[in-house]
Amino acid sequence: MKTKRLIISVFVLLLGVSAFAQKNNRDASDYYWDDQQDNEVRMNFLMAIIGLPEVNYERYLSENMGVGVAMAFSIEKVKDMTLRSMVLPYCRVYFGEKKDNGFFIEGNMAMVSQKESVNYYNIDGYGNITYTGAGYNTATALGFGAAVGFKLLTRGGVTGELYLGAGRLFGNPIDRAYPRCGICIGKRF
Repeated sequence: MKTKRLIISVFVLLLGVSAFAQKNNRDASDYYWDDQQDNEVRMNFLMAIIGLPEVNYERYLSENMGVGVAMAFSIEKVKDMTLRSMVLPYCRVYFGEKKDNGFFIEGNMAMVSQKESVNYYNIDGYGNITYTGAGYNTATALGFGAAVGFKLLTRGGVTGELYLGAGRLFGNPIDRAYPRCGICIGKRF
């Protein structure tokens, strides 16, 4: 478990360092781009209500494309929710008239950690069932998904966002799919 946390932490750190290190070659005619901010942090309130708070970071690469990462951790008990944590890098293409605003489509990849509680029983040769204990099944899986949504931006740099989608997990997961939905509020900087 410590190894997974270390890998996730290193991945997020490298993504953050590379995002802030990006420099774009812009000419003087690109005055609109220079007035805008390139980074955004958002909180997903819908997933927080469900019991899986999610924080998003997005870096804008051009006027209509952004890449980011979402991280979510469960606050519910194992018996109530099998999805325990999720790290989800994504890429978005925007179709609005303003920079990174309006309708978008998203492609994502997820690393999901799942855990479920199980009860163990033993059946003897006579058909008698005896309870032998409880335990947990854990699984970590990779998956791919998509989402569609809409983003609004205020003049002060506050964003509001709605999106809906899902993804499929591969390997041997407990649940075969993961959710990708949100009502988010964030800030560009």
